[in-house]
Amino acid sequence: MRQRRLQGCVGVRIAVSPLGTPTAVDITRPSGHAEFDSATRSWILRHWRFRPATAAGRAVASTVTTTVRFTLN
Repeated sequence: MRQRRLQGCVGVRIAVSPLGTPTAVDITRPSGHAEFDSATRSWILRHWRFRPATAAGRAVASTVTTTVRFTLN
């Protein structure tokens, strides 16, 4: 993707377990490049970790919505 000088943004909704690990990634706004969408989903599931949400002092499952940007330096 870098060699083709592609840039883009991918909107995602991430399901987060009570342990802070992502359990699912839904693409809410595709980038227009299937490679970005697939790479974003895989990267988040393998590498991202979150501080768990809490309710009544206990860790609970939650969702996070964000945008991942791919830019060339």
